[in-house]
Amino acid sequence: MIAGAALALAFPKVGATWLAPFGAAAIFWLWQSHASYRRAAALGFLAGFIFFAISFSWFGTTVGAYLGDFASAVIVLPAALEALAFVAAALLAVAAYRFAPPALAPLAAAAGFAIAEWGRSVGVMGAPFGQIGYTQVDTPLRSLGAYIGSYGLTWVVCALGAYLADAFIARTVKRLLVFLGVLVVGLAAAWWFWPARNYPAPTVRVAAIQGNIAQSLKWTPIRWTVI
Repeated sequence: MIAGAALALAFPKVGATWLAPFGAAAIFWLWQSHASYRRAAALGFLAGFIFFAISFSWFGTTVGAYLGDFASAVIVLPAALEALAFVAAALLAVAAYRFAPPALAPLAAAAGFAIAEWGRSVGVMGAPFGQIGYTQVDTPLRSLGAYIGSYGLTWVVCALGAYLADAFIARTVKRLLVFLGVLVVGLAAAWWFWPARNYPAPTVRVAAIQGNIAQSLKWTPIRWTVI
């Protein structure tokens, strides 16, 4: 529960981006410590359900008013469905810990999480909300986003969390320090070649329309605001 909540709190409105790798660390600690596929899947579902229930809480604002006593279903059912992505990530993580070399297992486990996130975000029923990489838009990792995209940032955040968990379980920071060294070099190179660093801030005006409003207000002319 703590792991899923920590990941969710890394997003707005709280916006505690620093919680993302620690939330990931908690999840990968669970998956590495409990190597059973069944137990890891159950823990993954619980963490995912908590994460998506918090992340999808705004669903209740948009359509919940029409459902009365059943408004909670708008949050609970999608959260349970999307939590299956965490189950897939758990199964891939356990396989990584069993079959990959110890030094590379956290990387492979994190890649499994990124793959599961991609899987739930694409297709006709895809829901690209709550991608872990989104939390890093205002952190030093954002320069990497120009090259590896949101799913790549998810992989990096999860890899950091997986190596933190590995250091705690193995009682050695050697593999964590190697990963941090490689990450720092990669960040420095990405920042140096980052196109946005060499261009002035854009001056084009844009407008954003908030989507999470009650449907009863959506088409009410008096509620419209001209930007």
